[in-house]
Amino acid sequence: FSVNLLILSSISLLILFVIKKYFEIYSMVKFITIIRIDYEILRIPSLSSRACSNGCSE
Repeated sequence: FSVNLLILSSISLLILFVIKKYFEIYSMVKFITIIRIDYEILRIPSLSSRACSNGCSE
């Protein structure tokens, strides 16, 4: 019984650790993605305005 409990507790700890790691990685990836999206949004208008300075139909 005690061995069973030990196995169960170790498994639950492992699951908690994996979930914690997953959330750390997920939040990091989400943060990087947000930065990349902001960078793209900042970069696109500068490229389009540079193109329009050479003569744009709009």
